[in-house]
Amino acid sequence: MTATFLKVIEAHFKGTLFAQNQSHTIALHLDFLRRTQAGNALFTVKDTKLGRQTSVIHVTLSQDGREEVVGYITQSNMIAETGVTFKTSYVPHPAPLPVDLARLEKDEDEHWARQPEMPFASFRRATLKTHFHFPRNGQRENSMADEWIRLANGEKWTNSSLGYVCDMWPMPVEAFVNDENPYDVKHKDGSPRPAKFWCKLHFLSKQHDSRKLQRAMKLSCKLDMQAS
Repeated sequence: MTATFLKVIEAHFKGTLFAQNQSHTIALHLDFLRRTQAGNALFTVKDTKLGRQTSVIHVTLSQDGREEVVGYITQSNMIAETGVTFKTSYVPHPAPLPVDLARLEKDEDEHWARQPEMPFASFRRATLKTHFHFPRNGQRENSMADEWIRLANGEKWTNSSLGYVCDMWPMPVEAFVNDENPYDVKHKDGSPRPAKFWCKLHFLSKQHDSRKLQRAMKLSCKLDMQAS
């Protein structure tokens, strides 16, 4: 969805707002008011503030007359920007594991292994469009996740697809609510551990009444306690 918004923004600044010379998205905020559906959609763009250095636009996605996603986007020209630059002492910690991309493609890399399918892929179907490679010996910390990913159809990543990349990550909470991280490719007994959180979300999302939602949450917690 975010990638689609970025494509609309790109087209707007290449066409209607070409004279602004601001082809780079430097800030994007989306609110998902209602669940979208596969099919036609109407994007409405409003030029909220046009400036020399930055411009802000408002974009609305509608389906069947309903506003479903709204967003504010700030555009600029990063190449034309000038200013100070400082050296910092930042380094990734822990350092990323080394990788051989040629061996990774064949799932033969020493440190990385392919995850055949993400938990609840039939519900979170977007994950089926991606090949995931996680650390072969498991994530090194529950609070973080390392991965190599590529699109299953072989397409290259673009600026517009970065929004999709941001959604294609393990859910950190799963590493804490399970005995083992379900996003690890290697487990003690060799079998995958079931994830819980996405199942709960799918169940709760069908409850529209607030009182029913509260009862569903209590029932979900009770079932988890009995299962453990």
